Amino acid sequence: MWFFNSFVKSLYDLNWLRARRTETGRAFSYFFLLVFFVSGLSLAPMIVNVARGDTVREVMTVMNEKVPEFTATVKDGKLLITDLVQPYIVRDKDFVIVVDTVTSDTLHLENFLVDGAKSGVLISKEKVEMLDARNGQARSQSFSEMGNWSINRTQVSQKLDKFLSKPMLALYVLVIFILAYIVRTVATLVLVLIVSALVLMAVKTAKRSWRFKEIFSVGLFAVTLAVFISTALTGMQVGLPFVSFIVFFTWLSATVFMEKPITKEEIKLQ
Repeated sequence: MWFFNSFVKSLYDLNWLRARRTETGRAFSYFFLLVFFVSGLSLAPMIVNVARGDTVREVMTVMNEKVPEFTATVKDGKLLITDLVQPYIVRDKDFVIVVDTVTSDTLHLENFLVDGAKSGVLISKEKVEMLDARNGQARSQSFSEMGNWSINRTQVSQKLDKFLSKPMLALYVLVIFILAYIVRTVATLVLVLIVSALVLMAVKTAKRSWRFKEIFSVGLFAVTLAVFISTALTGMQVGLPFVSFIVFFTWLSATVFMEKPITKEEIKLQ
């Protein structure tokens, strides 16, 4: 219960935050729990999607209804696809997929980016060429680097069944959550360190009595407001540069520089 009480008070109560200046151990406990809940909240839509099986149904529907029969064989650095009429071209809005392993001429993806297509994949006998115009990324993978192998539509379907099984999906979600938690923890901790150091510099200039350890301990609680606002903006798909830094620096500075004398009795009550 203390966590939720700390969460609420960290959002508005400067006096309560100041009283946490000597609680470094509890500050770290609160901080790690805060990041844990925020990471879970951020991944909640994906977890719900996996639990409901929406993505699995969509992928299998595409596989069963839109992917034709084929057998793909790579031998001596060349790809040959049989049981498929080629060139096989699929257009979906601004994306195009082209499969052509029978044409003897050298093919280039840019030649198929017509009729509004900006991104796509080209599979020729020599390589796979990909372009993501949204992120400005282009890649090319030669089949000469892949060795010899063969696969058909039935095998792909079977591999998808295993890859998208509920136990595997649960494992993927767990791995993604752990990675997200680690990355968010490190990033937020670095933010607390940097802002605490900046506030300490201001404290020294103003000749206040705060030490770095005290500022840092309070910062582990005070960062709640910045995390809350940045998470809300992300959920609304609103991007504001440096919003976390600005909010956190302002809130921590206010905590330190708007200090009022606090008696020992008041600290005990909090």
